[in-house]
Amino acid sequence: MIAETVAYTLPMAEYVSISPTEDLKEGDAVVIAGKNLDRITSINLPGGIVLKQGEFVQSATQIQFTVPEDMGDGKVVLVQHENYSIETDKVAMHHDGAEIVIWTGPWICTGWAGNQDLAWGNFDWSTVKVGQEIIFYVEFADPTAGWACISPRVADGWGNLPSIGQIDLTPGAEVQRVVFKPTAEDLEALQTKNGLVVTGDGFILKQVALSILETVLWTGSVDLGNWANGFQDLAWSGYDWTTVSVGQKLLVYFEQDTAADFWQLKLGQGNGWNTLPDFKDFAGGADAVDIAAGNTSLEYVLGARDVATLQDGGQGLIMQGANLIIKKVAIQ
Repeated sequence: MIAETVAYTLPMAEYVSISPTEDLKEGDAVVIAGKNLDRITSINLPGGIVLKQGEFVQSATQIQFTVPEDMGDGKVVLVQHENYSIETDKVAMHHDGAEIVIWTGPWICTGWAGNQDLAWGNFDWSTVKVGQEIIFYVEFADPTAGWACISPRVADGWGNLPSIGQIDLTPGAEVQRVVFKPTAEDLEALQTKNGLVVTGDGFILKQVALSILETVLWTGSVDLGNWANGFQDLAWSGYDWTTVSVGQKLLVYFEQDTAADFWQLKLGQGNGWNTLPDFKDFAGGADAVDIAAGNTSLEYVLGARDVATLQDGGQGLIMQGANLIIKKVAIQ
């Protein structure tokens, strides 16, 4: 009797979701859901950090790891073996340098109670400019509840702001970052109607912050072609990068060559034109990120290795890419 060889297919890991994805801090627990995740042998975190088996908790349907020091923004790579790995959606760390905290709690809001700590002269709303964002950090008072909402209002009569009513929150146990970009009419109302009242139902307000307005570093027009030209105006002493801090946002504004069908952008250093190290992680290990059709800007949070490179021997910032015309560069 001749024995038959039965073909065997190795079960491959599959990715479904990662949570939370924003405002991560050292020590936070991150959960990745999927299939066959017990096959994962290592995890590559943004910032060049590798976790081996035993340094994270895993089952067939879930992996949980603790955010380490110096983790950056970008995708998490799950490695099953040397020939197979999968990527998660992008995650973002908490960056103090990009926001100004104007209130810290916690404060529990149920039954449409109102927090008036930023009203009645307690905060000068004339200092807030059009273009800035008001950021509310909130979590469900009852993590098992299916609904909660937050409603920013003016102090006088607790009336609604001109551009917004209530904002429904996403069910879950994690802290959520609710962003409200007030219009000129909203800011006028806050200034003339005695400031901000925060109300709603079923949430805990943890913190209120303001985004930092951008500082323009450069304006002009540089056509990158299809990787034919390099933008060097902010390299080789074109800008003093010692003024920039970890966590600030670099904002690159551009036009797309509409005759092309793909667009890419690389952030690099003047010395050798190498890709900035944290940006390379952000790009999933590539030198450039793909730009979607119709997009006119890229917002990127500078990591610790990026800033060190720009400031210490990197000779500033260069950009390369495909089919983009750089129009403005700013920092926030």
